[in-house]
Amino acid sequence: KVFEIKADELIARGKLVPPVFEKVGLSYSTEELVRDKTGGWSSESENSVFINGKNKLNETIVKDILRRTKDRKSVLIFAQNIKHAEMIKSCFGDKAGMTHSKMDDTTRSQNISDFKIGKLKYLINIESLTTGFDSPITDVVVFLRATESPGLFEQMLGRGLRINQDK
Repeated sequence: KVFEIKADELIARGKLVPPVFEKVGLSYSTEELVRDKTGGWSSESENSVFINGKNKLNETIVKDILRRTKDRKSVLIFAQNIKHAEMIKSCFGDKAGMTHSKMDDTTRSQNISDFKIGKLKYLINIESLTTGFDSPITDVVVFLRATESPGLFEQMLGRGLRINQDK
């Protein structure tokens, strides 16, 4: 039997925790993103919004993430693209791991494993952990990327709504 169940119903049943959204003072100017011929964001506009000349902004955003999550267990961060993820990772230093499609499988798998067991508190990813990824200790999801897809947003948000049965 195939059926659909909404997140709010799962929250009411105690299967998911309700999300808590926090306002942030820092943000990217995503209204500057431009579509390419395939309908995705053009590389040039992504770089303009998230990377080019954004060193200070990214450093400040990471400092804010560290401050807001100092008492949290596990923080999953969604970046816009690989260059953006690498820039964000450099701001974290050795406090964060990363996973993306261009990484070697061993490093990628090790970073994900370390994150799931709590050895790695911060994990930056690019579209690789949006669906089918289960890490119940994840208690914060950070969106450092643009999406206009409500379904994709809900999937990414869902990575942090699971009830941790091991508490």
